[in-house]
Parts: sequence; C-alpha cells; structure tokens
Amino acid sequence: MSNTGQAEGPPVGIELNKWVVDIETGVNNCEAEDPAMSTELDDWALDIETGVKSFNLCEEEKNWTATSIYRVPSFIRDIRQRAFTPSVVSFGPYHHNAHHLRPVEEHKRRALIHFLKMACKTLNHFIEEMRAIEKQLQDSYHNLDKKWKDPKHPGQFLMLMILDGCFMLEVLRMEDENHRKKRYAAHDPVFSSYGVNHRLPYIKRDMLVMENQLPLLVIKKLLEVEGLQSDMDDVSINDMILQCFGVEAKTTGLGLHPLDVYRKSLLYGTPPLSPPLPVLPQSFEVLRSAVELRESGVKFRKSKTNSLADIDFKDGVLSLPQITVDDNTECMLLNIVAFEHLHVGTTSEVTSYVCFMDEVIDSAKDVSLLHRKDITKNATGSDKSVAELFGSLSKEVTTDRHCRLRYVRWQVNQYCKTKWHTWRAVLRHRYFSNPWSVISLIGAILIILLAAAQTFYAIYQFYHPTGKS
Repeated sequence: MSNTGQAEGPPVGIELNKWVVDIETGVNNCEAEDPAMSTELDDWALDIETGVKSFNLCEEEKNWTATSIYRVPSFIRDIRQRAFTPSVVSFGPYHHNAHHLRPVEEHKRRALIHFLKMACKTLNHFIEEMRAIEKQLQDSYHNLDKKWKDPKHPGQFLMLMILDGCFMLEVLRMEDENHRKKRYAAHDPVFSSYGVNHRLPYIKRDMLVMENQLPLLVIKKLLEVEGLQSDMDDVSINDMILQCFGVEAKTTGLGLHPLDVYRKSLLYGTPPLSPPLPVLPQSFEVLRSAVELRESGVKFRKSKTNSLADIDFKDGVLSLPQITVDDNTECMLLNIVAFEHLHVGTTSEVTSYVCFMDEVIDSAKDVSLLHRKDITKNATGSDKSVAELFGSLSKEVTTDRHCRLRYVRWQVNQYCKTKWHTWRAVLRHRYFSNPWSVISLIGAILIILLAAAQTFYAIYQFYHPTGKS
C-alpha cells in the first residue's frame, strides 16, 4: 500500500526542478528590465556626484542668507487659508497674475507712468540701474519659478520688480495730500482721498502677507534713481513703511521687506536681556488662564512698553504688553509667525508671545479681565472672538525651548504652587473686593470682639465678684 501511494505522487525532484526553473526565469526577466532601471540609477548617481563635486559650503550659506521671502507650507496655510493670500493686489512673483488680483494691474501701470513723469527720467534708466541688483532680488525669493530666470524671456523679472515697486512706493506716499494733488486727479480711484479711505486698508493688509513681499532694496534703488529726495537713507525707507501703518518705532538698517520692518516695530522697546537664565527642568508646564492665575494670587499689569517681548513676572505681578485686536490682527500675527518659522536668520519673540497669550487667554472671561487691566483692546466685537483668535494662532507652532518666556512661565507656576498666595487671593477677592465687603468684614470683627469682651467680663465677674465694703 505504501509503495502504491508513493507512485501516485509526483517525484520531489521534478517539483524542485520546476521551482528552480521558475525562479531562474524570473531572474532572467528582471535582468531584461535592468537596462532601463540601471539608466535611471546611473542618472541619479551622476547627478549626486556632480552635486558633491560642485558643493561649496560658503556658497550654500550665502544662498540661504540671501533668501527672505517664502511660500507658506501647506500645514501652516491650512490653518487659515485667507490669511496667507492677498485679497486685492499682488507684490512679487508668487501671486502675480492671479485672476482675482488682475484689476489692480492697470493701476500699477498708471502709477509707473506718473512716477516716471515726475522723475523726468526714462524707463530704460531705471531698468539699467535695477539690472545691477537683479540676481540679488531673485535670490530673495525661495524656490523662485524658473520662468522668472528664463533666458528666452529676459527682463520680465525686472519689469515685475519695477512695476510692483513703483506701485508700492506710490502707496507709501498716498497719505501725503500734497503728493497726491501733484501727481493724481482728485477723483482717482486709488491715489486720492477716496483711495486712502476705501482702498488703502486692503492694500496695507496685503503688504503684510508673507508670500506677497517685495524686497525693500527695490524701493531703495527706485528712490536713488528718482533722485527727488536726497535724505532718503535706509532708516527713512523703514520709516515710510511704519508711517503707512501708523506705527512709531526706531529701526536700524534697511529692512528685508515690509513684513520684516513691521515685525521689528512690534518688538521695539524690548528691555535689555537679563543675566543668563537658570537651568530649568526639561518637563514643560502649561500656564493657567488669566482667571485661574488671578485666583492663585497673580496680579496683572500693563508693561511699560508695547513690545510683544516685554513680558515679565516679579513680586506676584505679571506684566503684559498692551495689544489692540482688530480685523487685521489675525492675518498680521499669522504671517509674522510664519516668517519666524521659515526665516532661519530671525528670532521667535512674536511666536513665543502668541503661544504665551494662548495659554493666558482661554475664554471670554480671561479677555474681559485683561481688558480691565488695559492690556487688551478689543476692536472686533466680542471677547469670545478674541479668545478664539489667540486659540487659532498657536496651531502648528513650535517655540524655542530656550526663550525667556519659558522662564517667566516657570516663575508664575512656582508662585501659584505656594498655598499662602492662593489663600491671600481668596481673602482679598471675597472680602476686600469692594468697600461694602470691607465694611461688612470690619463690622463682623467688631461684633465678635464685643461678644468676646462681654463674655470675658461675665466670667471674670463670676470668679471675682466685687465685694461690698
């Protein structure tokens, strides 16, 4: 029986041979496909080897340093799409010729014509002078589309810089009534009193969009060639930006672009750095909300300056800078946070401030408390909207582990852990919050003292009766 069973099954050797043939066939088929795969691999290897041979660390550092304008990554953009997109006008190549921004292009052309007319110089004069800094301007944009460097269409990048630069320069001069009257008609739809009231606010908002920046080197070169203002140095150009936004601050050195100058103005007046911070535990402690901090004995006070970095904690008092929250605050702060995230050469003070305030402001009650302390000014309507605003600003944000606000946060939390501060705060809020509470407390204490005195006197009389003579 066993012999019969063995005869019925296929020989093991034959099966093994078939399997070997099948594998060998597969190997041969792979070898047949190898030339194409090998070509792709060889091309990739050649490209990497070429990169290694041409690698220059100093040159790479120079390229990164030159970059200052970036596209916002999708994980940041998805938080608030509208905040990172210009609404009425494009500056620079990233949003050039976008369909919803085309209506302003005719006004850019008019601005250039008016500019050249008053400068009494030809367009070629400006083109030749701008050509000297073309490479520097191109390097300012990260991942600039190749079409702007296409040798088949030379000059289109310079045309863009001059057109957008002249329009921005004329916008910066819009609030000068004498300038408007000299150059534009009284009923001009953009460069008139009407434009100042109805167009300028939207243009200024777009001037603070990260992807919509124009290097201030363009403005500087245009002013130099125009030659109408001999006193226009780097600081004066920065001041033009700040005056346009109604900000008073001092700057040094030409800003990278309008967003960079505006960011620096928010940090103007920052107190000098304190001595080296102590080594803190690695664990991260979340700060309590304003209302909870108040219940733990923390007092709030407006900082001496409006610098967003001027946050300090001393003797139970948390000092915070005053900020006005309006319809443009979200857009402005989100783009500055994006700039600090993308630009390696800058610090993260504004990002740290946003994260700190997100912890302090958790509800409308927190906003109301800070408003009473003159720290927040609400121009949006409800306190709830302000709380939601700060809640959305810190999404997908990373902070510097070594920033000074981490030490301030640690100081506040250590203070709140002391029970006496909490007890004292409860006593103050419950019994000394208004004059009537104080009067009631004093009255209660007097009644207790009188009752105690009366009881003592009764007991004393009982044990020491007054003898009759």
